[in-house]
Amino acid sequence: MKAPSTNVLVTRPIQQGKQLCSQLINAGFKPISYPTIEIVPIEPNHQLTKTFKRLADFQFILFISTNAVIQAQRHQPHWPNNTRYIAIGPKTAQAMANIGLTVDYMAGKPFNSEQLLSQLPKNLKGKSVLIIKGEGGRDFLTKQLQHMAMAVEMLDVYKRCVPTDIPIIPAGIKIQFVTITSQLALENLAKMQAERFKTMQQDSVFVVLSRRIEIYAKKIGCQFTLVAQSATDTELVKAIDKATH
Repeated sequence: MKAPSTNVLVTRPIQQGKQLCSQLINAGFKPISYPTIEIVPIEPNHQLTKTFKRLADFQFILFISTNAVIQAQRHQPHWPNNTRYIAIGPKTAQAMANIGLTVDYMAGKPFNSEQLLSQLPKNLKGKSVLIIKGEGGRDFLTKQLQHMAMAVEMLDVYKRCVPTDIPIIPAGIKIQFVTITSQLALENLAKMQAERFKTMQQDSVFVVLSRRIEIYAKKIGCQFTLVAQSATDTELVKAIDKATH
């Protein structure tokens, strides 16, 4: 195993970042936890209460992330048995299983919206779907399902915010790799580390989860990028490990 001298900045929200940090340590790297997104629950409101009471009206319920599952479950809804459940990827599917839900459809590699669409039944015209998600984010999946003539409703159960307690990256530490799992994570990093980010753009390798994020990283001046094979911690670590050999 290599000496832990290669520093990897981990920008995932703190809870999701723990597993990635553990995998990086096991692979011989030195992770630096620097969450650029804080997951903030949306407090109970009329829309949440009303929608959770009519879950049985939907033929499909789609969870867009692990956080969507966790934050939805905070409201202790009664999940209907006759509804088909959809997960964006394996981590989301595991979170759903943890609360007793059976996953009927899940995206294959690279675990994104585009791949999920190819896994769904072909004739969905007139079918109803509830997308449980966080505020903002991509609207690609919503638009595609609407294009397929589905009756789409969305329910936001959390917000992604800039962390209130911004950690400190010790001066003098060179950041060889930066893991980026969403465009927002990169946008926030640029704001939170305005001066140091200029150095990262020139010297660090930004390891991202999709070509879409890579295009954005290049657009804002990141010189070196790697795209993981799929949207998992394991593939992020593999990409970094391969780059160091």
